[in-house]
Amino acid sequence: MITKNEAIKLAKEHNSAYDYCTEYENAYLFSIKDSLSIGGFDSPIAIMKETGECFNMTHFVDCVDEGALVEEGYI
Repeated sequence: MITKNEAIKLAKEHNSAYDYCTEYENAYLFSIKDSLSIGGFDSPIAIMKETGECFNMTHFVDCVDEGALVEEGYI
């Protein structure tokens, strides 16, 4: 299992502009808070807590059981 800080590091390696994290029971979702992007480089990504696997937003919404919302806020 990866920690929130490890997930933040992975997310920032993907896109250093990510500034917001929504934590669920099974995953962290990273995004740029005021961005309306739904595709491309600025699209949100999910990082699974158990494995550290990264998914794009579409896969996350369609295929992942994220569990209940834990917390959200700026990183």
